[in-house]
Amino acid sequence: MTATFERVICYEDRGSVQTHSWWLEGVKTTPTGSTDEGRLWADFTYSGSTYLVDLYKSPDQQSADKVASGQSGSLGEIDLSEANSSGLSGQLYWEDYIQDQTGVVVYVSLATDEDVQRRWRDYTQLSGYDSTFGLAEYHAWAMGVVLDSVSRRFAEELGGYGVVPWWQAGTKLYPDLRRVANPECMRDAQALCVLYQALGADVQRSDSLFADQRDYFQSQYAQAVGNLLLSIDADLDGSADYLASQRSRSWQRK
Repeated sequence: MTATFERVICYEDRGSVQTHSWWLEGVKTTPTGSTDEGRLWADFTYSGSTYLVDLYKSPDQQSADKVASGQSGSLGEIDLSEANSSGLSGQLYWEDYIQDQTGVVVYVSLATDEDVQRRWRDYTQLSGYDSTFGLAEYHAWAMGVVLDSVSRRFAEELGGYGVVPWWQAGTKLYPDLRRVANPECMRDAQALCVLYQALGADVQRSDSLFADQRDYFQSQYAQAVGNLLLSIDADLDGSADYLASQRSRSWQRK
């Protein structure tokens, strides 16, 4: 079943291009899916009187790797249509343009089915798995859960309480998830979140024996989020220091 990814993170240089309110449909989280481990690469260009967006599934950005594109005669909402039969489509809001920017990393999903497979070999047998889209429906939901957790953990440090990381409007620069010093924990957290939700659905569906595994992966998810660190320079010596969340300090004391 296709899913809508609404927590897309675009890491454009906001002194050149500003976008927000992304969503993408038709994302395949399978090993041969429509992204590179959850990432795409975007080109934002202005030619003549047309604003152009091109998305690629490889950093090489070859023509065969293009998965979606869109254009408009003005800034604002830009619809994205599939390229090379990728099945990918969606929309973004192009807020401001100063100059062209290419090779921009776009995180559609923090994790994919390969990350789930490392923890649950028979992941294709999980409830909700789709032969075309994989566990995309769970990944779309789980990414939002992870980003909400990160926003709450470091609300003040990332730019204010209640800030949502995937929503960037106007000249707003925060929060910047590049400050997370160990982003692999976010990938782990999403994969674990997918697992405990999928196993939970199996428990409800068939009264199976997966309840213990579900609870285990839920606890592992909480630990992964708790282990997140921010890169800071607390003592102003020019070197990165690290700020642990309160939950991380709690886990370390156990």
